[in-house]
Amino acid sequence: MSMNLTDIFPGFENTERESQIIFRQVLSSFSRPGLPFEINPRVKSYEADPGKVGTSLLLALMDTGSSLHLPGVDHDSALRNFLKFHTGCTFLNSPEQADYIWVQQSAHLPVLQKCALGSAEFPEASTTLIIDVEGFKIDSNSNRYNPWFGPGINGELHLEVLGLKEGFWIERETIRPLFPCGVDVIFCSPTHIVSLPRSTRIGEEACM
Repeated sequence: MSMNLTDIFPGFENTERESQIIFRQVLSSFSRPGLPFEINPRVKSYEADPGKVGTSLLLALMDTGSSLHLPGVDHDSALRNFLKFHTGCTFLNSPEQADYIWVQQSAHLPVLQKCALGSAEFPEASTTLIIDVEGFKIDSNSNRYNPWFGPGINGELHLEVLGLKEGFWIERETIRPLFPCGVDVIFCSPTHIVSLPRSTRIGEEACM
């Protein structure tokens, strides 16, 4: 694929420093599931782009050995050209073997069972799913939302993810018995991330 390099937007101003900052925020997010962490800077990939959390995550996480699936994004889009230029990643047309999947519209969320789930020998050979959502509501005193349990959560946490495809939680429940295989998820609001590691249990008894 050829691209006009004059049309490629710049990435991070200080690639090493800003990549490390965002990478540390992602690690902190996975160590504290369910808690929002702000991502900054949020990089623009084209003129009309407001600067998205997902773009910054992929700049920090991907390299030439990474594969990416972008459901619903045109093959000749400015975003694909931007990520290809700055990371050297490989684009895949389907989710089965992708290291990363960035879902910018809930309707394009792939079936979780069709993502790379890893294997008994290599559970880490699985997809990290990045999903754009509207935002988050946390209420530790409410029973309105399914509680989150697991490593990094003190007791339980009641969190609502706004703007998420309705069937997501049902699909995730179907792959939970495959643990330690599965997918790790990063939900992205316009400014923050919330991570959902495969080790986190949703709506289950804490003693399980």
